[in-house]
Amino acid sequence: MLVKDIMTVNVVTINQNQTLLELQGLMSDDNIRRVPVVNDAGMVVGIITDKDVRMASPSEASTLSRYEASYLLSRIKVKDVMTHNVKTVYQTADLADVASLMYQDQINSVPVLDEENNLCGIVTDTDVFRALVDIFGLGQYATRITIDASDKPGVLAEVAKMFADQGINILSCVTGETKRPGEKEMTITAEFNVGDIVRMKKPHPCGSSNWVITRTGMDFGLRCCGCGHHVMIPRTKFVKAVREVLPKEEK
Repeated sequence: MLVKDIMTVNVVTINQNQTLLELQGLMSDDNIRRVPVVNDAGMVVGIITDKDVRMASPSEASTLSRYEASYLLSRIKVKDVMTHNVKTVYQTADLADVASLMYQDQINSVPVLDEENNLCGIVTDTDVFRALVDIFGLGQYATRITIDASDKPGVLAEVAKMFADQGINILSCVTGETKRPGEKEMTITAEFNVGDIVRMKKPHPCGSSNWVITRTGMDFGLRCCGCGHHVMIPRTKFVKAVREVLPKEEK
């Protein structure tokens, strides 16, 4: 996923020679908290936030009237308050690159440039969070399973085959580090849900192989369709126990 896929376009900007009073009105009218600052040539020279405006504004405990406070803000230029050494990224940068930049530099927004170094967007921490929601499949009605797997070639293919053999569709898969050497944590978002009927590899003593998925906390439950017997199964063992998710017409 690239920055251009998640950034906000049609960016509101302000000239470095405009005043904080003008900026305050701009932020209020457009309901924004971060504004890239440009020079007369339209090039990005800084960024300013609502926090910068508050820090430069008279304290609420001040005896100044609203008109006097507005007058002071009208005397302060944006360039006197903005962050000058602004970080930027190109629209073709990867999501991981901008997320790493924002984390390492402890910033919550980055102006985005096109190939000609013109401002074409802005990416914020909210945009990054929204992208992660999409990557993890959190916006879909599905179930996530975390598996500790060996960190070696072919493991992902083995896990994917295990799901495919059981008729379970994988919506997303994300891997991460663990504290155990030689292992990776694999978070899989899969398309089976509470209420689905699955066919187990081993039939219940009552003779039925079909069970209804239930869920309590972080673990899955299964209720036998034949006798109603209910068992709890840890997430890490659930996929191995299921033979297949039944098609809609068989449920």
